[in-house]
Amino acid sequence: MQQIKMPKIYLFGVLFLMASCAQHHKIVGEQLERISQQIWYDPQTTLLMLDSVSQCDLEKEHELYCEAMRAYSRFRIQPHKVAYDLQSTAVKLEDMKSNLFAGQVYCALGNVNEWEGHVYTAMQNLKKAESLLLTSNISCEWLGVVYYKLGTLSEEEILNEVALDYYHNALQYLSQTDLKLFLACVHRDIGRLSACDSIREAHFEQAKYYANALHDQSFIYELRLLQLEYSETCDETDKIALYSTLVNECNQLRYANRLVDWYITHGYLDSAQTYLNKFSQDTLLMSWSKHRYTYLQSKLLLSLGRQEEAYTMLSNLYMQERDELEKTGKTRAYAISKRYDLVLEQERNLKLIIAQQRAYLLIGLLLIGVLLLLVGFLIENSRRKASQLKVESLNNELLLRRDSLRRVLLQKVELTQKMRWYRMKNNVTTQLPDWINQFLSINLLENEEDFQSEFNQLYGNVLTILKEKYPSLTQMDLLIISLHAVGLSISDICILLNLTKRTIWSRRLRIKKHLGLSNEDDLDTWIEQHLIIAIDK
Repeated sequence: MQQIKMPKIYLFGVLFLMASCAQHHKIVGEQLERISQQIWYDPQTTLLMLDSVSQCDLEKEHELYCEAMRAYSRFRIQPHKVAYDLQSTAVKLEDMKSNLFAGQVYCALGNVNEWEGHVYTAMQNLKKAESLLLTSNISCEWLGVVYYKLGTLSEEEILNEVALDYYHNALQYLSQTDLKLFLACVHRDIGRLSACDSIREAHFEQAKYYANALHDQSFIYELRLLQLEYSETCDETDKIALYSTLVNECNQLRYANRLVDWYITHGYLDSAQTYLNKFSQDTLLMSWSKHRYTYLQSKLLLSLGRQEEAYTMLSNLYMQERDELEKTGKTRAYAISKRYDLVLEQERNLKLIIAQQRAYLLIGLLLIGVLLLLVGFLIENSRRKASQLKVESLNNELLLRRDSLRRVLLQKVELTQKMRWYRMKNNVTTQLPDWINQFLSINLLENEEDFQSEFNQLYGNVLTILKEKYPSLTQMDLLIISLHAVGLSISDICILLNLTKRTIWSRRLRIKKHLGLSNEDDLDTWIEQHLIIAIDK
């Protein structure tokens, strides 16, 4: 009997895990994290190592995590419907405050959702994974994958700028790992979405570097194809040759659809049928491939003169995608309409009048729907702009009133300073008119209650809120706080309130005590952080 050779990394992992069973549970957790890092490039070995770990005496969170990763490892080996409840496990781990493990399970769930075609559910779970992983001990591998998957989902929804940001985030984390396949993919996709030729080519070269390191000939051919497609001097025969190589030599059957389209266009219908049969064998269970197959089949039927069959098939595709659009809310209306345009363009060749009438009816309904959407968009956009202008106007008015209040107070301070300077310069006291002596001796705020009422109106009723939160604050305390918030200095406040600096500093110490601040804390800083910032929001 031939002896089965065990990979060295697996042998080492098993031996290490058997020894770690006797150690603290924390060590088991750390080991599980290290095991999970290789799930992206060797899920088979990961599954074997997880099976060995399960034989140890595990804590509940480690047991849950092992089961979830075991299910996901099987999915990575052969994509299929996952019977294990990843959602429930992720929630339980999150409740246990095991953010690192919970984030990884949410990431795995998001990948399964994407494979199932549930775009928005996938994005929701991946965003959850992102938040949990960022609050844990950073797992670069998993965060890199999370951002890459978010990028692919965003790109699927035609959000290319958003996708590009996610790809750059993915690269930031993946560059710290040895996940060559993901590094090749993210460089490829950044290159595809880059507007600058030099940047695009640089990322394509990086993608080729990692593809060569992986010895992935199929990936290398795909990158050559991309470079051809972005080349201004691209020869169509070169592209067709690469499509053929990818299909026939690399078994990348999804590229067969390109060959089908080309052969139909150039009248090679037998070859088109051959590659259509190959495209039907594509194991990627994604909606785009199924719909693309139906579209190409109808196009081939039309070229064969079977117009009625082509029309029926394409009409069914249109109805199916319309139903999916209504259920999922995906923004694929443009793609649906473009596919249906093929029927409209070929209507002149159809012989049956009833089929032609159906087509006109459907396009009319489609146009009405688009028109209603456009009108709704314009109305909503107009309403939003009007609301925005109203808010901006109110904010500007509020700012002007705040500035006016400050200027009035400063004018009072300046006037008082000039009067006092005049009295000192002329060395007079009683010689001044009575009204000047009276003005110099009074509190220039005149009516503190009116000032505080005005301040509350201009600053979001903040004094009332402060009084409720700190009931020991007096009216004078609130007055001093509000004058600081307006932007007056201690000297200005002394003049306005006809108080000495010593008195103001004593008041400030009393205010700090009421607010629960220490002697080392700065009152001005507290006002800026807790009062000015809050009221500006």
